[in-house]
Amino acid sequence: MMRVERDIKAISMNQDQIMHDAMFSRARYKDAIYENVTSYQILQRNLNSNTARVKLANGNIISLGIGGPYTINNAHSVYVGDIWIMAGQSNMRGHGYFNDGEKNVLLEPKPGIHLYQSNETWGIAQDPTHRLSESPRSVHHRIPDPTVRNPSILHVRGASLGLSFAQSYQKRNNNIPVGLVASAHGGTSSAQWMERDPDNPSSTLYGAMMARIGQVGGNIAGVLWYQGETDACSSDPKPYGRNTIDLLADMVRDMDSGIPIVCVQLGRCVGGNHIQDSHWNLIREVQYRCLAPRHIGAETRLCAVSSIDASMDDFIHLSAQGLTKVGYRLGVAATFAMQNKAYMATPRMVFAGYEEKNEFTMRRCTIKVSFENLDNDVTWTPMDEVLGFSIRHQNEDKHELPIILSARIENQRSIRIYLTGDALQLRGSYVLYYGWGKNPCCNLTTTSGMGLLASRISFAIEHPH
Repeated sequence: MMRVERDIKAISMNQDQIMHDAMFSRARYKDAIYENVTSYQILQRNLNSNTARVKLANGNIISLGIGGPYTINNAHSVYVGDIWIMAGQSNMRGHGYFNDGEKNVLLEPKPGIHLYQSNETWGIAQDPTHRLSESPRSVHHRIPDPTVRNPSILHVRGASLGLSFAQSYQKRNNNIPVGLVASAHGGTSSAQWMERDPDNPSSTLYGAMMARIGQVGGNIAGVLWYQGETDACSSDPKPYGRNTIDLLADMVRDMDSGIPIVCVQLGRCVGGNHIQDSHWNLIREVQYRCLAPRHIGAETRLCAVSSIDASMDDFIHLSAQGLTKVGYRLGVAATFAMQNKAYMATPRMVFAGYEEKNEFTMRRCTIKVSFENLDNDVTWTPMDEVLGFSIRHQNEDKHELPIILSARIENQRSIRIYLTGDALQLRGSYVLYYGWGKNPCCNLTTTSGMGLLASRISFAIEHPH
């Protein structure tokens, strides 16, 4: 555990580096002019003027405001809005079943939410958002993915979070058109995302993603990132932290120092005897420390959302309904990130305090947990009992201390955890976890639909004389 602590500390110290180590700013694209526009294309708005500049066939340059549809030369159904990259592995690619029992759970396509598809043409967004077998990029044929080996899988499953994200984002941004760029690939590790080949960018995941950004005009609103399952299932997940830091630094260097990067914290793993709880904890902890800002500062455009309470279709893949929930949360978080308020996207634990008091003839022991990023409009969703908390030793977390009776919402900013009388026999430093291990049962959400990230906080048990 001490090695993990050192890795996490190093990652936390590099947060400022992530958001400042950039070679150029978004100003590089402020005067960009679109040429060779195609049908269904989303043009990225200039964030200062809320317009996109386009060169017509006659040589004239015009400015188009947010919205559409526009007809430009021979291209129809063109919109001006925000472009978001979908990157990561299979839960970003989308692997949910299209039918939940007898019910089709797919969201309906609609104009104004478009997709730069795997074949690198624009169209109206619909699931599956990724058809990797159609990609001209060699990397998607070099790295295994079941939907490349057998594209007929996409007749049955391939539901993604893309449309849910776009609709959630539109709701909070005056129905702005949204362009999604399909750049995920199933089963990929953080090490594979760190591969680079300047001579043949199409042969690497990162190079192919950057090439697509160039193809859609070189300017984007932000990145949606969902990756980590492969590392958590590996025999050695420790390189994930360093790889993630380096990847984020590369993104802001190659895209923009202020680029919003909105990530999904690892969800659950149901089964898999060879998969260790400690590995799942490590990946989530890295994501929490790297991607969950604590305060106003350099990390105002970098944030994460929870998927730990999302429903699943197999041991590691979210269901269509689970992906819809996570896509909604990404839309909320992306809006905060675009406003330089990423720290407001998700509540986080800031304090856990052990308390004792006499009640009649009994001594009652409790822990009061306090949170930040809640306000008068966003509170905890009412429920009879909060699930997901556990207490473990400071230096050995494999064994849970079975002393929690229940956890209940106390008020807008706090949860009260009630303990058994055995707590009176304990003394010293302990750790309160929310979402420990690969398959916890968690249900704490806000009235705005945001789930509490898996995390931990230390506290002390001391008994008054």
